Amino acid sequence: MPTKTLSPAADLITAAMALADQVHTLDELIATTPAGSPSVVVSFSPDLAHEVLEKRNPENRKRRPNKIKRFAADLSNGFWMLTGDTVKFGSHGKLLDGQNRLAACMQASKTMQTHVVFGIDPDAFTYLDSGTVRTSGDTFKVAGVPNAEIAGKATRWLLIFEDPKMERGATIPNADLFEHYRGKINKDMLQRAITDAKKVSRVIPTGTLAAMFYLFERKNEKLSRIFAHDLEKEMRGARTLLTRLRNLRRDNGGRLNEKYATAFTVMAWNAYRAGATVRAAQLRWTDAEPHPVIE
Repeated sequence: MPTKTLSPAADLITAAMALADQVHTLDELIATTPAGSPSVVVSFSPDLAHEVLEKRNPENRKRRPNKIKRFAADLSNGFWMLTGDTVKFGSHGKLLDGQNRLAACMQASKTMQTHVVFGIDPDAFTYLDSGTVRTSGDTFKVAGVPNAEIAGKATRWLLIFEDPKMERGATIPNADLFEHYRGKINKDMLQRAITDAKKVSRVIPTGTLAAMFYLFERKNEKLSRIFAHDLEKEMRGARTLLTRLRNLRRDNGGRLNEKYATAFTVMAWNAYRAGATVRAAQLRWTDAEPHPVIE
């Protein structure tokens, strides 16, 4: 198809058009607009917004109800304005950004005029931020990663365990997390670790525990299966660990710092590796000390 020269203010789709014509024009814009072209002003009717959300939004992040409600109120009350914010479509034709605005268009049953950009590289999703902070789970979900939310959190902890100098509370950009996942993580092993972690009491955050299970398996696959089983069933030394963590959470007003959860879990694992009994009196650590290392 020939490419089109598009005016930034070209209102090529209007609510007055039949829905089939709106969809056809949108399809044409997606197919023929080269990356880097100026934005195009589109008037999304509620029907077209519904069409996009139903057929071009399979793996986006969760919708934000409060944001949708606010946008819908602005549309209903005539406060909606054409700003520089854009709805974005990837080069694969899927919606990358703008689902909350389109959902508000449907909720308000009002036409919404907005700038639209086409031809975005799908990988650019990791860098997009349109006012709502994207979690690592959002990034992993749009990439089609199973158990995306947990996988993102587990990947963060895998990076932290990899670098002893990294702060346990460090914020790692989503793009860096996904790059590490894509290039360095055994995907099948991580999914096994996530499956096991989901079976265990949530006293240990699931993503954190999945990262540790992943690393335990790399050390000793057979023993890691035993340790995971004991945590699930709350048996032997694993029961001692969970009791210690529950007591710590109770003594701290219902909160448990993840640093302590990881430290004590690693200590219990190391006891399993050494063939020693896990005793509550041995599970002592403060964040003034070096974090225990997985043996």
